[in-house]
Amino acid sequence: MIREDPKVHDLVNWVAGTKLIFILLLIVILATAPQTTLLWTGAAMLVSIASFFWRLFPLIRKMDRGGQIDPANYSAVLGWMIAGMMAVFLAALVIAVL
Repeated sequence: MIREDPKVHDLVNWVAGTKLIFILLLIVILATAPQTTLLWTGAAMLVSIASFFWRLFPLIRKMDRGGQIDPANYSAVLGWMIAGMMAVFLAALVIAVL
């Protein structure tokens, strides 16, 4: 479906490229930043990842329930994966503070 619409395909590629930029920036911060910056980075990651649940999750769940997502029920799987990522960042913050 995505490959059939060139505009959607271009948008998906643009989003993927943007994510790559931020992932690489995060790696540099994690490798070189002092402790205080790492704590703020962890907190910022938690908030930004949490935004998935109030902005994107309702959309993908609606699409999933409408049969637009394959495999079916993928929105629930994705929700648990994102929650797991948040748990990792929260654990890292707690360990860093202790």
